[in-house]
Amino acid sequence: MMYLPLRAFSRYFKRAIPDCAIVGMLALLLSVLLIIPWPTLPGTGLLLTINLITWIWVGLCGLGLCTTLLRRRLQGGQVAKLVFTGALLMSLPLMWTSETFRSNAFDRIAGLWGMAVFLCLLLQVPARGDLRRRIYATIVFAGLIQVGLSVWQLLFPASAQVWMGYDINLMASRPAGSLSQANQLGSFVATALACSVLLGTGSLKRKRYLHILNGLSTLLLSAGVILTQSRAMQAASVLAVVVLLVLNTNAVRNVGIWLIAGVITGSLLFPALQSMRQAADAEATNTQPVDYQARLKWNRAHSNNERFVMMQATTTMDRHHIFAGEGLGSFEVLFPKILSQNGVNNPFPLTVSHPHNEILYAWFEGGIVAVMGLFAWLYVGFMPFQRLLASGWRRLVGRGAFGSLAGRTVAARGAVIIPLIAHTMSEFPLYQSATHAVLLVVLVWLALPVRAARPAASSSVFAGFGLRVALTSTVALLSLAVIVFMATGLSTASQLRDAESFEMMDSTALLEVMNPWSQPDRLLFDRAVTELMVFSQTHDRASLDRFQAMAENWLGRHNDANLTWSLVRIARLHGNELREEYWRHRGCLSFSQDQRFQCQGSASVGSTLLRSKK
Repeated sequence: MMYLPLRAFSRYFKRAIPDCAIVGMLALLLSVLLIIPWPTLPGTGLLLTINLITWIWVGLCGLGLCTTLLRRRLQGGQVAKLVFTGALLMSLPLMWTSETFRSNAFDRIAGLWGMAVFLCLLLQVPARGDLRRRIYATIVFAGLIQVGLSVWQLLFPASAQVWMGYDINLMASRPAGSLSQANQLGSFVATALACSVLLGTGSLKRKRYLHILNGLSTLLLSAGVILTQSRAMQAASVLAVVVLLVLNTNAVRNVGIWLIAGVITGSLLFPALQSMRQAADAEATNTQPVDYQARLKWNRAHSNNERFVMMQATTTMDRHHIFAGEGLGSFEVLFPKILSQNGVNNPFPLTVSHPHNEILYAWFEGGIVAVMGLFAWLYVGFMPFQRLLASGWRRLVGRGAFGSLAGRTVAARGAVIIPLIAHTMSEFPLYQSATHAVLLVVLVWLALPVRAARPAASSSVFAGFGLRVALTSTVALLSLAVIVFMATGLSTASQLRDAESFEMMDSTALLEVMNPWSQPDRLLFDRAVTELMVFSQTHDRASLDRFQAMAENWLGRHNDANLTWSLVRIARLHGNELREEYWRHRGCLSFSQDQRFQCQGSASVGSTLLRSKK
């Protein structure tokens, strides 16, 4: 008689332990690791300490989830096929990418496959109602933490700079939370707001205190979205909330009150915090207006112009490369050249590494092939809406009631993804923040309908125990490799920070690093600068030759005004007028506002040299 209760108890713990582990790991990432002000290098990708730590977190999750692959029938179905097909198509252009740019694309390709494998591992764990609600609540809590940090940064910027490294002038009087950029904060808080609204529509049938907590969270998060002053994320959050309320019309009155109160609070709170905050010393070289309203207007005007130029140049790429693309990792170097070829003045004071739209980026570098792969991924994100749209069409033809539409619950979960998808179409958050990539994968997993991940009825390819063990072992080894690679990358990043803090005065500091592949271009750049510093002290010609070789290698994949100007001076020192004019024109392409390059008179010879070198 005791057998059945014990068996049920065992089944409960067998299901509860993985669920608690997933929620706990996500809470650790979003509410602990993300808010710690880690010492970091400037930049994106693996230069950022939090991104290295996030990928270690992904590796640990992979070790925990790989045991689910021992099941006789794997989950994945159509989703797994689309995800891996998309990753393959986006990786395929690497085959015809030139050797110069190929190393630039390795991080991106590895990240794509890492996201694909992580999603397929999550699909092996059934996302039930309680698990979904706990994960959404975890995201809401993390969003509230970011709102609190934002208020701190706006009210006490000097204190936030000491404890978090927040620079109010660099951020143009906008908060960034614990993230590196204001729009990243905007998409994170907007996603948390969508999760809160989703929970709020379901809490009406639950206990009253849950409804009140959801309402307060919605109020604070909607105010937080206003505080970010991110137009794109404000529009995305409005779209997500409207979709959620249309799909749950019964919650419009209750949730809408909290939303309106939050918008009013945020609209009043932002100027109040600006006027109450402690004065932060403005940099003498800052040409932006001091008043925050004028500064926002100035930033938005320049942002609109820059986005238009990026779109214009990306869509006027070489017509011979429409299908194959210009090559993965080539955008940063080729973008200013294409601007010049089309007679467009480069308005950017800094180098541009991304067109701020993922579709344009895939098309520019990988052509139609990469775009097809990206569309396969976007289709996976569209899956939660399929049943709703199909049912809606049938109801429209049959004049049925909207309230009886099938698939509204699944579509509501899909609406939570809207802010992150919108962010990828207006910037490049997945390259700046690995946490955003993890958040997107988790939300897609929660939103997908169960039937989309079911294996085909006739599928038995993994029925053999040996194959299942081999697959599990492979994923476990890959997860361990990711952990080791990122952990050693943390050590290398620490060495780079130490060397840069001493202004490259020690020529031996970067001779040996634990992982030279984690930040290879940064390491090459720092080694080149070190050789130049040694030459300035010793006048050793060998150091100058090594610097020149390293600098030309680095500039084959990137742009930097100081490095380019150093090569101009070296060419002048050697009396090589053609090389001097080449590097001067190269500097004018990317940094036309830099007076050192005298850009008005270097077009003819330099452009001829650039065409011949290409």
